[in-house]
Amino acid sequence: AGSFLDALLLQRMRRFGERTKLQRMAMASMVAFTSFHSAEAKALQELFLALDKDGSGEVCVTELAAALRGSSLSGGGGACDAEELLAGVDSAKHGTMSFSEFLAAAASQTLFADPDGCRQAFDALDADGDGRITPEELCEAFPGVFHVDEVRGELRSCDVNGDGAVDYAEFRGLLQGASAA
Repeated sequence: AGSFLDALLLQRMRRFGERTKLQRMAMASMVAFTSFHSAEAKALQELFLALDKDGSGEVCVTELAAALRGSSLSGGGGACDAEELLAGVDSAKHGTMSFSEFLAAAASQTLFADPDGCRQAFDALDADGDGRITPEELCEAFPGVFHVDEVRGELRSCDVNGDGAVDYAEFRGLLQGASAA
């Protein structure tokens, strides 16, 4: 698995941890509500399975550290780097990395730019189908991740029309801003 952990993939994973919680959740929703069939998605799935040495369906810090040591990209600090990397990717804060968290963090901009995937994720989050994702709908979709006031604060950065919710164009912008950074 170590040989697959190239510098670009690690850079994407580190950047994922630096994004706003709202950006991370938008990316996670795209992964959760979309079926990816590209060569990239298949390669990332194979890498995740190779990282998951115990077959638990999640990658722990020990497994990630071993892969980092094997990649020669960690600069010798495998365990420390692994803890930091895992903390940034582990959106659920369970101490492990699920496949969906890994895919959201490691995928290239190409996967997040797919209009069909964006629409599927948006529609899944827009629980009442009114064309807007409200703070309440985000809290419902990601229980325990957000407090409604926290969502309102984060929405200000992408709520172009100032209506207190995210419409489809704003959601696309959120994903494009997240993947381009």
